[in-house]
Amino acid sequence: MLTPSVAGAWDKTIGDITQRPGRLGAWGYWNEDGLGLLEYLLWCKDLGMEPILGVFAGLHLHNNNIIAEKDLQPFVTSAINMLEFCMGDVSTTYGKKRAALGYPEPFPITYIEIGNEDNLSGGMASYQAYRFNAFYKSIIQKYPNAVIIASTTAFSNPPDKVALDYHQYADANTLASQFNIFDHYSITHQTLVGEYSMQKGTYPNWIGAVAEAIFQLGAEKNGDKVIGMSYAPLFMNTNNYHWTPDLIAFNADSSQTTLSTSYRQIKAGSSAFWSRRPKANREPCSCYQTTASRRRCR
Repeated sequence: MLTPSVAGAWDKTIGDITQRPGRLGAWGYWNEDGLGLLEYLLWCKDLGMEPILGVFAGLHLHNNNIIAEKDLQPFVTSAINMLEFCMGDVSTTYGKKRAALGYPEPFPITYIEIGNEDNLSGGMASYQAYRFNAFYKSIIQKYPNAVIIASTTAFSNPPDKVALDYHQYADANTLASQFNIFDHYSITHQTLVGEYSMQKGTYPNWIGAVAEAIFQLGAEKNGDKVIGMSYAPLFMNTNNYHWTPDLIAFNADSSQTTLSTSYRQIKAGSSAFWSRRPKANREPCSCYQTTASRRRCR
């Protein structure tokens, strides 16, 4: 049975790294949680980027376990506690816990996604019927200025201003053909391209990188509709991996780190953009990824 201590157990990913128990991830492989919630927040801060925080929404993708409506509230409470840990001041219960770990200043969170790919594993009906709304109502009540993102574009009749998450893994021809896909997307319900990449082979290649660039440009020309984009997955440990291709391949020998063609394409686009900006305006980026989301940069 899924419980908040097993699924969405954010509080087990903080504190002494040697005391983190680890957990079985949504896709069936083990997560040691050495890179926990605080590490992710600090990573974003170091990069000058604003995080998009996802909360577990009652669907375990690996074993098709869906939390019944009557059992969902503890998971909603856990999500609210996580947000307080990130954003609460030191007078709050979980803000005080963050401060005790050495970080008294809150981490601002604007973008909050409810779940991940909740259209999979038979999860769409329950997500539409009760799971999304249970989290949405509690989060927006406490954080009315948050941008809430539903985890799939299959979600129908979302509340006002709720954004939708579009994932696209495809061959090069399909990605290139989607240059105009966002032209008729909604401005009211913006889209986050939370995951995308060309899917063929163990490592990215130049054909795929060019196709991804065409796909990204299609999103950029619809910057009023697309919040941002994120290549996925980002990292691949060459000694133990579950998905290919990935943006950066690495192992314990840093001399063997491989920056893929997709990485080079993203960096080239980002560098060209930043070099054109006046130095006075080169502030930290407020986007999910620094290429196709760069219209979100302030």
